[in-house]
Amino acid sequence: MAWCLLIHKNSQAVLLHGANVETSDLGFVEGAWSGAFIDYAFDKTDTFMGTGGRIRGSTFIVSTPSHSLDRIHYTRCKHSIILSNSLVFLLNQLGDRLDPCNPFYVRDLSSYIGGKNKMRKWIKTLSKRKIYLARIANLEISTDLDVRVIPRQLPVIGEDFASFSDFLSNTVSALAENARDPKRKIKYHPVSTISSGYDSSAAAVLAKKVGCKTCLTIANARDDLNEFTNLDDSGAPIGDRLGLIVCEFRRDQYLKSADYPEAEFLASGTGGNDVILADAEPKLANSLLFTGFHGDKVWQRNKKKVADGDMIRGDTSGSSLLEFRLRTGFIHLPIPCIGATRQTIISEISNSPEMKPWSVGGAYDRPIPRRVVEEAGVPREMFGQEKKAVGQPFNATPNVSLVHGRPLQQLLSQNSYADFQIWLKNLSCKDTLLNNRSFKLMRFLHSPLPWRIRNLLYTIGIVKRTISLLDEFRYTYPLTEHDYLLQWAIEKMAHVYDVDHSDLPHNLIPSKPLNTTQQAV
Repeated sequence: MAWCLLIHKNSQAVLLHGANVETSDLGFVEGAWSGAFIDYAFDKTDTFMGTGGRIRGSTFIVSTPSHSLDRIHYTRCKHSIILSNSLVFLLNQLGDRLDPCNPFYVRDLSSYIGGKNKMRKWIKTLSKRKIYLARIANLEISTDLDVRVIPRQLPVIGEDFASFSDFLSNTVSALAENARDPKRKIKYHPVSTISSGYDSSAAAVLAKKVGCKTCLTIANARDDLNEFTNLDDSGAPIGDRLGLIVCEFRRDQYLKSADYPEAEFLASGTGGNDVILADAEPKLANSLLFTGFHGDKVWQRNKKKVADGDMIRGDTSGSSLLEFRLRTGFIHLPIPCIGATRQTIISEISNSPEMKPWSVGGAYDRPIPRRVVEEAGVPREMFGQEKKAVGQPFNATPNVSLVHGRPLQQLLSQNSYADFQIWLKNLSCKDTLLNNRSFKLMRFLHSPLPWRIRNLLYTIGIVKRTISLLDEFRYTYPLTEHDYLLQWAIEKMAHVYDVDHSDLPHNLIPSKPLNTTQQAV
């Protein structure tokens, strides 16, 4: 499902794409949207789960999803622009690589969780080329290669539960219908994740309404999140109650693999959390995968206001599925992201008097998904009782030798850890960077007391310019060897996108040239 688009200044474009990318005279797309498939109008809908490009008049439109979990990467050459839904693919086609001595890539690529005002807009490669990053947007590219980043259309979600529930159901139905449209060369069938929590359980309820028969569950939660002792996170009892076939997996199964399973998830640059789904690959091909990512923020009962059009996340979960998804060939549908760019309204619904019967109080309280699941016939006590986590982040914590309580050696499969250590030993700049004095100074400035002093100075108008130089995502944690996992992972994956026209891996093929003047819409 990967693609790479080269647009020349004369308006000619060449597309390399995988077998699951749909193409027509209007453009190309991988994904599903809340509209008719034949129209290719994914740029004009409020819900788009995927990426694609099309022609309108003399303008190329390249569209990101309507959520922030995935992104589009693009860069300028002398007389052209190159865009891709895969950072690995783009670097391969540029003949470039990430700087192996830059420890900030994962922190920069993960900064999107802070919303539009905090996320990095670009990263630099080894050759100092800027790779721009676009999320929740349409890129309008003129014949002169001017790029305008236009925010995606805001959805109309209603202001009470009934209206919002109808919006969710109607949108899911439209997405499912689009995904299995008979005019597609590949039809996608619904599959859902499910757990003992709120969000994926609600996703499974909505998936069943559009014909889902199978759900996937991770049986065991992480054992390093101190507030609970029951590690059973299986959604099997809920799936059984809903009449779904439940396929159960273990979150640490990837550790038994010998072919560097983590690389594909780490290569997204957002931490690798979703490697726990690697073992579910046989169930995911040609599926529309319903998940509950982002429910922790958008469905939690709180009164935090988020600007329309923005998404502020709690973590990067779901975003490291990217390369795995593109290779395996499934469309990712994170249900809480539907309408999530109107989070303030959703929060008002969660806190409204009509939702009090579905509010259980405490820090783990999500009335909207609770009502969805309970009204589907699942008893209250069967789900949403205890906050758990199954994702496996590989980014470091304040303890420089551990990742969430465990050394890296225990989190990588045996072959991956050995290979990464060899790669790391050949990195001559590592020791200098890990002991960098300027980084330590910036880290001190981001510690609690200096941070409060700076904010006070900023509030009273003394500090104006220097405040913009500080970056909480870069300097919250110390530098460790974990900060180089991305570069290692991309190097392990780079060959996947080698384009040999006599034997194209993953069916990457050059399409016929697109011409904006001949194919005006």
